[in-house]
Amino acid sequence: MTVQRVTAAPVVTSPIAVGATSVSGTSSEADGTSIDVYVDGSSVGTTTVTTGAWTKSVTALTVGQLVKAKATASGQIESAFSGTITVMAVSAAPVVTSPIAEGATSVSGTSAEADGTTIQVYVDGSTAGATVTVASGAWTKTGLTALTAGQLVKAKATASGKLKAPSPAQ
Repeated sequence: MTVQRVTAAPVVTSPIAVGATSVSGTSSEADGTSIDVYVDGSSVGTTTVTTGAWTKSVTALTVGQLVKAKATASGQIESAFSGTITVMAVSAAPVVTSPIAEGATSVSGTSAEADGTTIQVYVDGSTAGATVTVASGAWTKTGLTALTAGQLVKAKATASGKLKAPSPAQ
């Protein structure tokens, strides 16, 4: 009897947001290695490794579902399961109040998330400093460098237990 090598377990990329229709990850095994993806303990099909990565299309995922995977390389024994990733809700996107006047040093808006939600403000894709928190649905970020015409202001909300959601550009 020949002793066989056990395939290295794959890695499932996290986080996974509610509504995702694909699961991806990495593997240290050779191209062509089979990856079997599981949602809530049931296999949802297989895909193969290409250049150290893999992706499997799935039915839209819901909050709380558990995703994991196993790998089987040619001539090797099936791996142990990867770590399990829990599908997470996405924070509701905050609204940045518009219009924003040139020279403004603060921006404000609203959020449908609970009080205590953290709001991060971005100007032209770069963080604009300290976060502010929602109070009764409203938030304000002060102390900005004077805004100039044409700059894009966005905000992201991070509610407890949820992923960040960006606002539309303002």
